[in-house]
Amino acid sequence: MPKIKVEKTIKADREKIFNMVTDFESLPNKFPQFFKSVKIISREGNTVTTEDHAVMAGREVHQTTKHVLTPPEIDDVQLLSGDAKDSRIVTNPVNSSTVCRIPSTITV
Repeated sequence: MPKIKVEKTIKADREKIFNMVTDFESLPNKFPQFFKSVKIISREGNTVTTEDHAVMAGREVHQTTKHVLTPPEIDDVQLLSGDAKDSRIVTNPVNSSTVCRIPSTITV
């Protein structure tokens, strides 16, 4: 399967970033250019399944997404339905003294 690696460096603590991006139902307010709606359909232990109406590459998509969380570091995202079904995104932020580097690996 093809893999895409992307990385972003921002001035923020990784715990703050993790908490922000895993507050799923608030994502449409925080990132309206990417999320139209997010609904939690189940939460069991460290696993959260959401139903998302998102915008990717200018296209609106509906998908079901499973997030396996390892706070404050890893959000392992598996797309269960939608155009990108069976894709996986693993994000593992790395802190330094002044910034947080956020490498992500996307498997499509």
